[in-house]
Amino acid sequence: MAINIAKSCEGSFYPFSETFTLNDSVLDGRLGKITSPCVVDGTYVVEGNNVHIESRVKFSIEFICDRCLAKTDRDFDIRYIGSYYLDSTEKSEGYIPYFNDLVDISIGVEPEVLLRLPSRVLCKPECKGICQKCGIDLNEDTCDCEVATEASIGTNNNPFAVLKDINNSTGGAGNGSTEG
Repeated sequence: MAINIAKSCEGSFYPFSETFTLNDSVLDGRLGKITSPCVVDGTYVVEGNNVHIESRVKFSIEFICDRCLAKTDRDFDIRYIGSYYLDSTEKSEGYIPYFNDLVDISIGVEPEVLLRLPSRVLCKPECKGICQKCGIDLNEDTCDCEVATEASIGTNNNPFAVLKDINNSTGGAGNGSTEG
């Protein structure tokens, strides 16, 4: 998605509206898929060989709930501000290069989208998840599975049961290997 600035006058603000498809790779391993085109509306101004953009970015993603694995939709409306420099000029920190009067704003928008994604997605704030034993969705039904209690943690079924008896001292190894 590129904005052609060839006929732009320096110092004037120009509105633009562009639509492009975000690649699902922008989800960076999160479970989900992008369900709408990415719509970018904003303005740009040319200042010498630099272009400054201020815009709103709107898109939707269908995530998988982290607790119960249900599909859940999220709409995003984020603010994007970016600065670009002509590739043949001196590089400026924080600026993104553009070439031949074409400013590809998707180069700046995609990382911003990644930064705005939630680290955890729930279908609803009170999601109960799924039962660890039988796999039933606890939001829709109940089960009779025994919930792990503190008393059952010491059973042989738990591979971490040995950690329960670790001494919490701060003195290092107990075999004398740290003694002088």
